[in-house]
Amino acid sequence: MSDDGYNINEAAEKLNCSVRTVRRRIKDGTLRATKVEGRFGDEYRIYLNEPISATAIVNENPENPENIIVGKSRAELQQLLKVISDLSQQNVELAKRLGAAEAKAQMLTEKLQLLDTSKGKRKGFWSRIFG
Repeated sequence: MSDDGYNINEAAEKLNCSVRTVRRRIKDGTLRATKVEGRFGDEYRIYLNEPISATAIVNENPENPENIIVGKSRAELQQLLKVISDLSQQNVELAKRLGAAEAKAQMLTEKLQLLDTSKGKRKGFWSRIFG
């Protein structure tokens, strides 16, 4: 591959898919490509070593997500594994934050209940003095 990326036919061969699939992936944003001036007019240059976003992976086949890896190259599978790893780490971090938020909400609920029960038993400051 040259520094300016693959053309559509080369990308289809590398990805082991059809030219139509490459064009569809360019259109939906799964593959990063730019238009450049070619010998016969504008042509796409496709960059296969760019990271795949999690959104692109999920949007690729939302009805049947287990088929996401079918027909992928080794580089794409490595990118998928990296995205999965990143999402797992984010999931752990969010679970920690959720646990902390739930604990804080529980503590505040208990404080609120204590305030509600103690209001009925005590008179206010002015009531105690003048009441």
